[in-house]
Amino acid sequence: MKKGSYVKFKFRENEYTGLIISGGKVFTVRFIFEGSLVELKGMPQQFTETDAPKMDTSSAMDAYTVSGYKEAGGDETIRFECTLLKNGKKIARVSNDGYGGCNEYCSFTSSYDDIKQFHADAKQWAKDHDITLYETADTWFDWYTIVRAEFITADAYLDDFKSAFAK
Repeated sequence: MKKGSYVKFKFRENEYTGLIISGGKVFTVRFIFEGSLVELKGMPQQFTETDAPKMDTSSAMDAYTVSGYKEAGGDETIRFECTLLKNGKKIARVSNDGYGGCNEYCSFTSSYDDIKQFHADAKQWAKDHDITLYETADTWFDWYTIVRAEFITADAYLDDFKSAFAK
């Protein structure tokens, strides 16, 4: 096992899958726990190598991408701004001031229709994963810009939300 390998392990009586981000005598592994991306340190013998997570099923959200994502600190949440695109076309400037509120979506046109469709597609994305979320578009956005970069699928991310809400 080495940096970049996926591993299974037990944590608080449950089995999780994570990504080794630092190897050596002590591994650092990133994984989703109760809806948050966290890091855990442990001895190599505590982990078992496993296959990478399966790819997500396709959805209307596949048409959306993000460009120009820039973080700048934040107090309760990450402060950021970027551009949301659908099929390569700019539809909104997305930002968060980092003080714990929801994301702001500002249309590049005088019509709000593209942003309404984005929110509708995000709700369907959550429904397809059998979960109801508050601020579903923001949840997709967090997964797309932060968690997906750690090779964690939307399926795995939302499954963890389901297990956290079931408690």
